[in-house]
Amino acid sequence: NEYKSYLRKMDVFAELFQRYGALPFLAMNGSLQILHALLRPLVTNKEVGLVETVFVHPVRALPPVAVKEWPVAIGDGFVGDKRLCILEETGLRLKHKNTKSVDLYKVKVALQGDSPKSKIVLSYNGKDDLVIDPKSYDKRTSPIEEHDAKYVYVGDKESQWLSDIVGRKVRLMFCPYSLSDGSDNIPSGKDNVHILGIPTLDDFREFTNKRVEVDRFRPNITSTHHKSLDELRKWKRIRIGTVELEVDHGTERCLITCLTNGGLWDPDVFESLKRWAPRDPKSNKPLMGSYFKVLKPGIIRKGDVIVLMQ
Repeated sequence: NEYKSYLRKMDVFAELFQRYGALPFLAMNGSLQILHALLRPLVTNKEVGLVETVFVHPVRALPPVAVKEWPVAIGDGFVGDKRLCILEETGLRLKHKNTKSVDLYKVKVALQGDSPKSKIVLSYNGKDDLVIDPKSYDKRTSPIEEHDAKYVYVGDKESQWLSDIVGRKVRLMFCPYSLSDGSDNIPSGKDNVHILGIPTLDDFREFTNKRVEVDRFRPNITSTHHKSLDELRKWKRIRIGTVELEVDHGTERCLITCLTNGGLWDPDVFESLKRWAPRDPKSNKPLMGSYFKVLKPGIIRKGDVIVLMQ
């Protein structure tokens, strides 16, 4: 790669010399800076970090699961991520920030494998484990429409299991396509992969003087061996393994960051985040982490090198 990069640079030199013929004279007049600016876009494939943890969220609004690897697809992002969701009787998705159902975050989530086809196991104190088999619902062809979004009903048993915990009737649904995080009901075609840097989180922890758990921020990937906020400010296009990603937008944060692992509510975290984090210029909401769209699919693994392409 270094040799190919060197050859590309030599081609640029040759073209400039052939076209202008005065390269030595220009260089003596300080235009090396101009030449450096021309060559800079060619300096790619710089290692800028490592994947520390890979997370998938089998059920939206429930805790994530750390996995060794996970497939990423164009039009899908992390395959199956947050495709199961809990609907209120109103047809809107259940959200912790709008309810008192923090007991849901005491549910333990596990996968019987590292694949989107793996069975999902939900555990809660005093209840028998609930095993959800993706094969039981992902091939059904009769979706239910709720607030302009289409869902497949998973089943009575699964819905009742969750209703017992919430304390009211809810339904467990499967959505055949990605839903945006910014709205209760608007479908999104974006195939976003959510990345949060551990150095960024560590800086925030130091600011708050609290042990803030990473799963409050719902990332798909946590990254290390880079500077704080690099994933938000500097990474435009990156490669992880064979997967290529391009930044889509910074992650706007909300009250869900107040929910601790175990279902405790700590409002000071979001207030601290508003004082510490950079703000989105349009919404003025605090930003922490970034969403990336998929340019080239593949598998992302724990320990993969993150390469800056642009």
